[in-house]
Amino acid sequence: MEAQTASVGGAPALGYIFDTSVGAFRRIFGIPRAASVGEPFESGFSMQSAIVLGGSSTALAMSREGAAAVIDLSGQRPPALVPIVGKARALYSSPRGTAAAVLTEDWAGLLTGMNSGNLQVAGLVLNAQPIAASVSDDGLYLMAALQDGSILMAGRDGSRNPIAPPAPVSQVVFRPGGADALATTADSRVWLIQSGVLTQIAGPEDGVLQPVGLGFLPDGNRAVVASSNGVVLTVDVRSGVKSSASCLCKATQLEPMTAPGVFRLTEALGQPQYMFDGSSLQTFFVPAAASRGIREARPREPGRGPEE
Repeated sequence: MEAQTASVGGAPALGYIFDTSVGAFRRIFGIPRAASVGEPFESGFSMQSAIVLGGSSTALAMSREGAAAVIDLSGQRPPALVPIVGKARALYSSPRGTAAAVLTEDWAGLLTGMNSGNLQVAGLVLNAQPIAASVSDDGLYLMAALQDGSILMAGRDGSRNPIAPPAPVSQVVFRPGGADALATTADSRVWLIQSGVLTQIAGPEDGVLQPVGLGFLPDGNRAVVASSNGVVLTVDVRSGVKSSASCLCKATQLEPMTAPGVFRLTEALGQPQYMFDGSSLQTFFVPAAASRGIREARPREPGRGPEE
């Protein structure tokens, strides 16, 4: 099965990445194994950090002063400021990018309607700052990994359901379109969470070592786990069938690209960008980005292919 790609101005693209050195986004043009990183472009909002929402062309960003905004990366709509209580400290997306969260010191805003330009925000009071979190695609729940190692499921309806894992939790992520989730614990084990019950689906015996990222492939049935040693493990949560690949790199994340099933494993733009292609279950790299200044954003990018 061939990998699917997104499109920017008619040209194939893998998605967008945030360049922290200049506080701007860049597009990755092309397809797996034939892609290049574009120039940074202006978004109209001063960004200290930002995330792309799931597999969309919408981003959530926060400024150095603690403001938050929804950014339309296609340039069709101006940035939309998010009404929040306090100063933004962390940003999280749902798996498909249909919902997101902005966390302040003791408050979380659950966001929906970002992709349609009809932003809605529902606030939740939090008693602790999570070390990691995820939002359900319907925007009804925030799952948070707390500093004491436990998990909290907080609902837009005011519900708060604690989950006690067998070891301290470091990462959580919802399943696309549902309420099930994944979690990793400090002992390098991966858990499927269903109705508050944790079932181990992978561990050190499968090559998991200091996991740095979690996710699902678009079908929602196959979990993806990236370890710091560059091993990417795929697990079918129904059958338990596993497959692994390695980028021969030091992975630091599992960031979903706009192209379905493609994830970025590394962050440093001055080096090749290693990625995982969920359609072929293989890794590939994109050449290092050129050091260039920010240019003006345009609604449509001229058609162009990847650099040779």
